[in-house]
Amino acid sequence: MIKRMSGLLALTCLGVGLAASVRYFVGRMSEGGFKLAFGLASIGWFVFATAWLAGRRKKG
Repeated sequence: MIKRMSGLLALTCLGVGLAASVRYFVGRMSEGGFKLAFGLASIGWFVFATAWLAGRRKKG
């Protein structure tokens, strides 16, 4: 359950980071808003992706 939730949150953070980049590129987001959104999404990605991978069982 934790692994699945961590994976979902990691992918959500990835999507938020990509969406913020696109919105800034097309001029619909200020630079300050972009930096805040992308920074928080990046932190979330690294935290949740690490937890997601730590929850995987090693085979072999």
